[in-house]
Amino acid sequence: MVEKAKAIPAETSMRITALRFLLIVLVVFIHNNLRAEDILKGALEHGSTPFVYDNGLFGRWVQIFISDGIAKCAVPLFFMFASYLQFMKGDSYGVLLKKKAKSLLVPYFLWPLLNIGIYVGFKLLVQAVFPAMIERKNWFPMSGWGVKGWLHAFFGYENMAEGRTFGGYVGQLWFVRDLFILIVFSPFLRFAVRKFPVCVLVAVSFFYFSDTRPFIVAAQALFFYIMGLYWAESGFDLFAFADRIKWKALLPLYLALWLATWKFYGEYSCAYWFMAAVSCLVLLKFSAVIVSNKKVFAAAKYLAGFSFWLFAIHMPFLLNCVQTLWRKILPMTNTFFCMVEYFGVSVLVVALGTGFGILLKKICPPLFAVLNGGRR
Repeated sequence: MVEKAKAIPAETSMRITALRFLLIVLVVFIHNNLRAEDILKGALEHGSTPFVYDNGLFGRWVQIFISDGIAKCAVPLFFMFASYLQFMKGDSYGVLLKKKAKSLLVPYFLWPLLNIGIYVGFKLLVQAVFPAMIERKNWFPMSGWGVKGWLHAFFGYENMAEGRTFGGYVGQLWFVRDLFILIVFSPFLRFAVRKFPVCVLVAVSFFYFSDTRPFIVAAQALFFYIMGLYWAESGFDLFAFADRIKWKALLPLYLALWLATWKFYGEYSCAYWFMAAVSCLVLLKFSAVIVSNKKVFAAAKYLAGFSFWLFAIHMPFLLNCVQTLWRKILPMTNTFFCMVEYFGVSVLVVALGTGFGILLKKICPPLFAVLNGGRR
């Protein structure tokens, strides 16, 4: 059965476009969120000496507010936007899978190969120019991966019961993997929502707020994908709803949930997931500010074309390279230098990643289109 396409309101389309690049910038801040305990743990695992990272109490709370707070809306909103746009367009199942294979699966497999190739090429270059800098015993870790290691590099899921890092070598692509899986099962999910709307809402809410992994996708992926489906099915004006909420009510609610999460309950608690949901409302409402300024919206619309590109390119190689070079020049021995690194590296990664995309699009548009999932 082919679903009839529904017209996407112009205001809704503009508001989604206004947020695309901004949300990817927030993703960069999530991943450039150094913590002393993580640095120590990583050094112990690799048998190396941990570098100094003393961000102090003030610096840590700044990072918590951005990377562990407001930025947590980024991935949920992308799942919801992707779902909403999919169900509004009404493509047949065959056409849908063909489109998504091009826009999701092709870059999903190409970016790990590209990052591994860049990593090996960079190591060979450094070995030729500065051989003393290369640790011979671990200069090519991929050689010891085996079949299981290579499968994990592309699909992730290793030690799912023990931890939360279930992405592959290009870790952020877990979003692409989970989204494609949900798209494959989308006819069943749409049938369930239409037939048992209340039961489905209760079930996915339980999975989300209890942090229970229901399937081979993350609980937040399923929850916000389903929310996008409800949004498309109901015709509800989500942005108008966000606009009706006063800032003086929304911001104190968000701040209360943020403080409760990080002062009392912790990551992945029920309070944490409520905070993430409310942060989505904050960004949905903020999109009106972007759209209201023609010049700002024009810039956001142009950069939206590079949102997937920046998402794919910003790590692991680019972010790790910038972080490493940065701390060689400016050791992070106090709060000031840690804050300069936190904002400086994030901005530099965004600028370099986007700049590479703009340059490649001008030099070789077909290659850019392939790596960008057909998005021109």
